[in-house]
Amino acid sequence: MLLKEGMLGGLPLLEVEGDLDRLSALQLQDALLDHIDHGRRQVLLGMRGCSSIDSGGLAVIFGALHQVSGRGWLGLVAVTPQVRRVLDTVGLIQHERILMFEDEEDVLRSLAPRA
Repeated sequence: MLLKEGMLGGLPLLEVEGDLDRLSALQLQDALLDHIDHGRRQVLLGMRGCSSIDSGGLAVIFGALHQVSGRGWLGLVAVTPQVRRVLDTVGLIQHERILMFEDEEDVLRSLAPRA
């Protein structure tokens, strides 16, 4: 897995490329916890390049959800159909602190102040 870090709409964006599995999940966990430990309560995960996810990757996402507090959330951006099926099976799609975004433009539209 390759992990790229950036910003989108003022929020940290962690872009996952490749398999998010138990061997690579620690890299994502470290990045997520670094942002959460520095007070970030909203973090975006770019999933367009994520080809698969296993229990190790799921554990990192569930763990991060427990770490964000109050009004915190994780945004999943451009989730591939195969990864979406796994997330749906384990109930993450419906989780109250998971926001699903079709793409980066959807994130920006959703975060824009309402007139």
